Amino acid sequence: MRSEPISAKMARLARAPGARPRVLDLFSGCGGLSLGFLAAGFWWVAGLLATRERYFAGVGGRRPYFDFLVANSACLAIAVGPAVAVALVRVRDRRLWLLVGGALVVVGAAMISGMSKGEVERIWLPFAIWLLPAGAVLAAGRERAATGWLGLQAMAAIVVATVVKATW
Repeated sequence: MRSEPISAKMARLARAPGARPRVLDLFSGCGGLSLGFLAAGFWWVAGLLATRERYFAGVGGRRPYFDFLVANSACLAIAVGPAVAVALVRVRDRRLWLLVGGALVVVGAAMISGMSKGEVERIWLPFAIWLLPAGAVLAAGRERAATGWLGLQAMAAIVVATVVKATW
């Protein structure tokens, strides 16, 4: 008995009756929350600009931009593992790309802003979990292949844990 790929399940859910009203509810709820904060005197653009100013006045102004651009990308790639990197290339389902692509856009924006230099674990790792569903394409109907990719992920984690010597 073969199980249905997760991308097919997600597509079926999106086509189900009542899916569009649920999306509208989500956006209206987020809009209401944003308007509530605005009424209380908080505007996220002003908060972002103030944070940026304080960040660059402190340690952020002394950290090299390009070095961390490359290092942060490498750290995130190591954290999600080699199987996810391969899976990102193989994703064909448009709905799955909305989820995974959204996470990549957020991570890219954080990287380009220069405000995440050397802080991968605090800023990007919460978004790494949204990259993991891309791995579903590696196992679509191929349980043996899924086991191989899982083994590769475990091997990569063991190598990183063995090689990287953290001071904490």
